[in-house]
Amino acid sequence: MAGPGGQMHKGWRRHMRWAREQSWRYLPSSPAWTSIPIEGDGMNLRASASLFAPSTEFTGWKRGLILPDSQQTAGPVDVLGWPELTRFLLDAALQRDLDPASACCQDLYSYTIDFFTPPDPRRYSGAKVETLEVRTTSAGLALRLWLRAWKEESNDDLSEELFDYTGLTPGPFRLRDAAISLGGTSALDVEQFAVTVDNAPALGPNEAGRPAFIIAGPRSVRLDLVKLHSSDVLNAAVREGTPLSFSAAFAHPAGHELALELPVLYAAENAESAPPRTLARSHAVLQATADESGCDLVYEVTLAGATTTTTAF
Repeated sequence: MAGPGGQMHKGWRRHMRWAREQSWRYLPSSPAWTSIPIEGDGMNLRASASLFAPSTEFTGWKRGLILPDSQQTAGPVDVLGWPELTRFLLDAALQRDLDPASACCQDLYSYTIDFFTPPDPRRYSGAKVETLEVRTTSAGLALRLWLRAWKEESNDDLSEELFDYTGLTPGPFRLRDAAISLGGTSALDVEQFAVTVDNAPALGPNEAGRPAFIIAGPRSVRLDLVKLHSSDVLNAAVREGTPLSFSAAFAHPAGHELALELPVLYAAENAESAPPRTLARSHAVLQATADESGCDLVYEVTLAGATTTTTAF
């Protein structure tokens, strides 16, 4: 039956919430849930099955047996850079456990994700961020998080009333409200950029059909930049191997602020497109490394009216 309580539904009835786990796969007794609006059709975390069919001939020309072998639970999630949620999502993708006494030292924190659809509410346990992409789009600053989870299971306790978006400022951070700097100089001709962080997770062996562990590896950070070809700064960086820095300071009409910084970048390539009837543009790829203080990516979110500012590395 269509309508409230029925199985036929539109995408706006789908909801997502995250909670950080106490340990991999296990929530604390009172989890702190954060409801996160899905951008468009951008919830693509799902389970897929690997099926085993023995290569034998005694059953004839028809396949006689299929056995479930393992399950992989992975996929990307798209979210806009809502000011109140940006720090939470960046922390999920970038923060590591730095306690030397912890068994999870230098690993990412894991999350449980609830996903509500009327016919099939479900839960994902032990989710970690494989790759983060922060990119500018026409809709605003967008975050795409490629996730890898331990398990997908049904969750009939979920209902729409459990998802709360109150307190979110209408409108995400946008490039038009940002001040961009490249190599310490203001860059007014940047048309779009994307910062990609690869956490290189390692998956454990098949244990009862699921990975025995998911452990983050050494991360790499790259910057993809599109700007007008108005100077030789990028080509010179490729030729000479000299480092550059990049920063983007986003202001929000509601008074919120977001700062992103890549202190040390090395240019890998710079492609120049210049069709006769359009402006010449540079499409550059740069790789980040840590500076003297050990930072490869710095982010800072300040909410209007907040008493503190949190910076993470």
